[in-house]
Amino acid sequence: MNLSKLRTNTPEFNFIEFFTGHLKASGWVTDRFGNVRRHFHGDFIGTLKDDTLELDETLYYSDGVEEHRVWHVNISENGAFTAESPALINGAKGLQKGNTLEMYYTMRVDLANGKQWTLDMDDYMFLQPDGSLHNFANVKRWGIRIASVSTQYQRVVDSSLNESFGGKEVQSIRQNSQHLQAVGKALGK
Repeated sequence: MNLSKLRTNTPEFNFIEFFTGHLKASGWVTDRFGNVRRHFHGDFIGTLKDDTLELDETLYYSDGVEEHRVWHVNISENGAFTAESPALINGAKGLQKGNTLEMYYTMRVDLANGKQWTLDMDDYMFLQPDGSLHNFANVKRWGIRIASVSTQYQRVVDSSLNESFGGKEVQSIRQNSQHLQAVGKALGK
């Protein structure tokens, strides 16, 4: 993807500011032919600790898979993006500039059949003028693009959740999300 044609100077995207607090995400995964294979939704809870953002991510997929990751994100003054997580192999690297963030990483991903694949991700985030954040990722295995992921992020409006996060609040949010997912399955949705 040629970001120079898509990047604008405004609104300026600051990953750490945007992901501090509680956000909801939703999206889908398409195969290389454009067929939707999975839908997902999830919670992202960011806590700033010194200069590092600890980003607690939980995703719920339509095929029943649940993934949980914790990212530790740093961005230098010149926009160099780095992240570490047990799910990442050799971390993530990228560049935050203007309204975009591009990052590249190799990640272990859980599948519905109980297997785990190691996938290469070319990941692009775009902050829109209305304040919404859109994410597009090309997914590769053995150097061949096998899928694409499209995600949208939305800040949770409840300001009490965005003031401070401790273990109790994170656990409560995770339990509520699991409860809603179980109710949806019971109703056949």
